[in-house]
Amino acid sequence: MLKLNASKTPIVRGKKVYERVTLETLKSKTVAKIDNLLDSIETNDINEILKSNMISKTRNGYKLKVGYGNKNEVLNEDFGGYYDSRDGFAPVKDDLTAIANAITSGEFDSSFESLLNSYRERAEKGKEARRLTLVA
Repeated sequence: MLKLNASKTPIVRGKKVYERVTLETLKSKTVAKIDNLLDSIETNDINEILKSNMISKTRNGYKLKVGYGNKNEVLNEDFGGYYDSRDGFAPVKDDLTAIANAITSGEFDSSFESLLNSYRERAEKGKEARRLTLVA
């Protein structure tokens, strides 16, 4: 007889526990993404570099946009720009380290605060929309 490791009963999990997003978590996640991109640049693996949603290939170079989350939401317009492919990744690497240092020093906390406020506003709009659909 065939013995399988699967269960015959469905696996039920509870609701995912809500974790509040704070300024420190925003900053640490963004710096971690920058560090991962810097590691990819160090290993010179072009496929890993372009997998990051912070950098994309353009016609004659690369476009860098440092943001937060899977959608890479823009934190500050100063975080990024265009780089010539003839220069390699050295200027990108220098700018990424400068941005990471500025984020950890708290230089751009106002940008992170505005992103947090937009998250709160979105959540309030969603609550209001759900409340209106339940009433109607």
